[in-house]
Amino acid sequence: MLTCQAWSLGHVSLCQATRPTRGIGGHRFGTCLASIRAIPSRLTPPQTSSERRSRFHRWTDDGPHCRAQQRVSSMTRKDLTPHDLLPGLERDWPRGVLHLAWSTDQAKTRTLLAAWVELLPREIPAPPEQREIEVKLPGRRHRLYVRHIVATSTRLLEWYLECRRGLASRPLAGSIPRPGESGAANFVLSLAEEPQLPAMACLPLDAGDLLPFRLKWHDSPRVHHLLAVDPKALRDSLEGAEAAAAWQVVSDELGIDLERNPQLLGSVHLIVPNPTFRRIHLGCSGDGNEILSVRPILRAGASMEGLELVVSACRPMGRTKMVRSVLAEYQEVDMGGDVDRVEVHVFDAKGAVVYHMEPVGFIDSISMVMNVSDTLRRVEVPAKGAREAESYSVSVTSHPSVHVVGTPLTRLALGMVAEWRATRKRERLTERLGQRWFSRDLPAATAHIRELLRGAQRRVLIVDRYFAALELQRFAMAVSVATVPIQIVSSGEVLRKGREAAALADAIRIYQTSRGANPVDVRVMEGLEVHDRFILLDDTVYLLGSSLNSFGDHGTMMIALPSPNMVEAELSATWDRAKPLSEWIALRTKAQERARAKAGRRGLVAVAGSLGRAIRRALGR
Repeated sequence: MLTCQAWSLGHVSLCQATRPTRGIGGHRFGTCLASIRAIPSRLTPPQTSSERRSRFHRWTDDGPHCRAQQRVSSMTRKDLTPHDLLPGLERDWPRGVLHLAWSTDQAKTRTLLAAWVELLPREIPAPPEQREIEVKLPGRRHRLYVRHIVATSTRLLEWYLECRRGLASRPLAGSIPRPGESGAANFVLSLAEEPQLPAMACLPLDAGDLLPFRLKWHDSPRVHHLLAVDPKALRDSLEGAEAAAAWQVVSDELGIDLERNPQLLGSVHLIVPNPTFRRIHLGCSGDGNEILSVRPILRAGASMEGLELVVSACRPMGRTKMVRSVLAEYQEVDMGGDVDRVEVHVFDAKGAVVYHMEPVGFIDSISMVMNVSDTLRRVEVPAKGAREAESYSVSVTSHPSVHVVGTPLTRLALGMVAEWRATRKRERLTERLGQRWFSRDLPAATAHIRELLRGAQRRVLIVDRYFAALELQRFAMAVSVATVPIQIVSSGEVLRKGREAAALADAIRIYQTSRGANPVDVRVMEGLEVHDRFILLDDTVYLLGSSLNSFGDHGTMMIALPSPNMVEAELSATWDRAKPLSEWIALRTKAQERARAKAGRRGLVAVAGSLGRAIRRALGR
């Protein structure tokens, strides 16, 4: 049997072919096109992409799941209805809730900030409808509105599909009008969908970080996303205190943190909890945990008819066995040997994934480390300069004691393989984050940073308080794309020394006259606003352990930040607050002239005083 899976933000569908083959199917994460790695020997390998698609359907058109998949493909070419998405809509999800937030400006233009449609299984009661929330944002240029409205699942899915088509109405008290109806106020939307309807992705169990507003009782829901094509334009419509207040309200009321997830601004989401069961409980028995017990917790009045259970045995280096069966109220599955972890999928009659539990292990034993504190150490830190004195306490413990509950299984080879895989995973993470250590190797460190700068495509921002003319020539001029703007933040700490500021201005002026020169803008921050050194290249932020003027001379390292959004915002704010180099030089020149003039006046007064004292002494004699 040939099995192909399409992946997105979770599993989407399973396509099966009953025609025997000599190979197996494979998948690629991040795409909805399955790749065929083995071709039946009686068929000639197709040469073109269209021929491959046609040949794929001819190879696999015998199974019922594939016929359903072909019907789905033709359905995407016309407008969908709620029943195309969920055939048992009224039976399984009678009602649902629409959660949304939008803003209006002084011209009464409505901007959808975020929304999500939550369908409720039959046993879940609908919450009481709340009044519309209105918030006046700071500056009074915009108002923010939030509404949670209960409606039939059919109308909610219609509204979601209207958003998909680009025109949806603002809900009113107790109803959601259709676009064009009397009293309807519309949102004009430009959204991209993921995945392509009618497919929906099934979120893995306990993967709440993938969908921050998912509630715990949703368990492993199916989801669909409509994402704004240009969220940055929406973000720019609110600035400063207005934006901060709006993001806080949306986070409190809708559970969507737009500050940390700016890509969700203007988005609409559909979340469909499992209507059949709340969760699946797993257990294990046998000498090597080879017998797996499966017990779904059914919802009231639900039926498991047509559901298929797929259990996979997982090892550190891959899967060893897959067992398929009809989902029952209780069943035991023989995994055929020692089980490390298991992965669970449940499919409906059309092959759609309706439940997904990522690989999970079982506890053989628990090791507890106990520390008993018998001494409290009090530490007093004296004051120094502007820093006040402080104190803190430390609980001093004796030697820890280890207690083991249960009998750990002896799996020497498994532990070694797991450690091997964990090490390789850390190495891949190190490579992805660009973690590099340099010690007494200035040429290698310089070459590495120049290579990074050559790859910049949109933006370069260097924040280094010791950046001067020499660093401009050694590093900044390495950018190869002539249209990329180069922004540099230095500090007065280095530019006040000798002619450093004038030398940097001269170096910029000479560079700008050369052919293919990048636009260069240098600004100066006052004081020690940013201590660390950063290089922002497009969407990547690198943290450097030392300044560029000595990077690589002594032991130091650099790494790409795994979550750069917050740091990028802070660096951009530092850039905005810093003074342009020309303005800083002009202000410093004026300050120096005033200081010299003041010193000259003091010198004249001192000379006059000395002369007067000399005259008085001469006359006194």
